[in-house]
Amino acid sequence: MHLVGILKGSWIFLADLIRSLDLEVTVDFLGFASYGNSPTSAGEVKITKDLDKSIEGLDVLVVEDILDTGLTFRHLEGFLASHKPRRGNRVSRGRSKVPRPPRRYKPVYKAAFRPR
Repeated sequence: MHLVGILKGSWIFLADLIRSLDLEVTVDFLGFASYGNSPTSAGEVKITKDLDKSIEGLDVLVVEDILDTGLTFRHLEGFLASHKPRRGNRVSRGRSKVPRPPRRYKPVYKAAFRPR
């Protein structure tokens, strides 16, 4: 299993998860930015840290801290699928408790991404 932590918030959750797993794992990190220095998303997702190694053919579990608007997840889903993992799923510690106007939400109906 290859775990991909989304920086910066996931690293503590990821470390706890790794300690609780009873299997061999490898780890990498991805960084995304959609907020910049603003408290609201600009609507554009940028990669701030790419994967260090290929995930092609691997079983991948993406570990996030908080699922907020779904914008980053939608970008992440396409980004990872383009890297052709064998299988992929996502786990998140929780949802944002910050109230958001309804127009900002991008519904996330699935938590798994499928290789294309």
